[in-house]
Amino acid sequence: MTVTHSRSISDLASATIASVDSLSNSMPTSAIILYAGNAFPASGWLQCNGQAVSRTTYATLFASIGTTYGAGDGSTTFALPTLADAVTDVHYLIRI
Repeated sequence: MTVTHSRSISDLASATIASVDSLSNSMPTSAIILYAGNAFPASGWLQCNGQAVSRTTYATLFASIGTTYGAGDGSTTFALPTLADAVTDVHYLIRI
C-alpha cells in the first residue's frame, strides 16, 4: 500500500512554525520547549545553546532567569541555558 501525502515538507514546516508562534502567546517568559523543526520560529524564542545575549534587549527574560546559566560578560550580557539532544535536528527553545 502506498501512502500519498498531500502536503510538502515546506508546507509542514510553515504549519509547524505557525503552531509554535501561536503557542508563544500562551507561554510565559523563560518557558522551554523541545522543537524538532529545521526552520526556527520568526520571533519570541531563542535557542538554548548557551549563547550570551543582551540584558537590555531581552530584559524580561533576564529578569526571569538572571545569571542562572552564566553571567555573560558580567555587565551587558547573560547566558542562555545549554541544552542539547543526541537526536539530530532537535532543539530546545526558550521563550523571550
